[in-house]
Amino acid sequence: MPKPLHIVTQSEHIADGSPTRCSVVVKCKICQSDIQVYAHELLQRNVLYCSYVCAAKSRKGRKPWNFGLTKFTDPTVSKASEKQALQYATREISLTKKYGYAKFFRQDLGHGCRSTWEANFCRILKLLQFDYKYEKARFPIQTEHGIRIYIPDILLTRYNLLVEIKGHETEDTMWKYNRFRAQYPNNAIAFVGYEKYRKLDDQFSFAIDWESKNPQRLNVKHPTENGVKLQSELTSDSKKLAEMTNSFLAFIRQEE
Repeated sequence: MPKPLHIVTQSEHIADGSPTRCSVVVKCKICQSDIQVYAHELLQRNVLYCSYVCAAKSRKGRKPWNFGLTKFTDPTVSKASEKQALQYATREISLTKKYGYAKFFRQDLGHGCRSTWEANFCRILKLLQFDYKYEKARFPIQTEHGIRIYIPDILLTRYNLLVEIKGHETEDTMWKYNRFRAQYPNNAIAFVGYEKYRKLDDQFSFAIDWESKNPQRLNVKHPTENGVKLQSELTSDSKKLAEMTNSFLAFIRQEE
């Protein structure tokens, strides 16, 4: 039942024994139900709605105070946007089913990924036994219009190496990437674009549960027999694992 704003069912005596207060009946502007309120309160404030539900309905369709304003045109909105960006930079986000990321969730990885490229890259990291974090590092980027937050895709914790994976190198994403490199020159970051990803595809797709949107590859079984064999070798042979790990790191660090 909606919580009433102020409903009086009968007149009440004031504690010090003065005469009873006079109550009046007014109509709710939304549902037209009766609202019984003290007359002196009606003079002090307008009682227009019978409940918070009706009060909320009265605001439906109104333009908000910041309608048409952006952080580029209004200083108040710009300040609020900057404050929100700084709070977001320190907030933990979990890409799990619990937090509404069901469509991103990968069962074999135990977390969500926003693209198939990122998911396959994480599977390679698991194959090579890397410790990594997905979308956990956040960096405030100073721009001409305030602060924006740059979130690299992956952090290799042991090597303190950030990885950015981009299948589509749009102007906005490359702008943020280049601005990050300029403002954080001491933070190592590797960029994996189309050419590198295709080479990783050729080298590792047979060994993991490779995800692809290509219709010709949907019925291809992964991992193959040779892939299962490689998984077993990497588990038992630490020397081979170290060689493949070093080779992988040197490859992704190369400039495209």
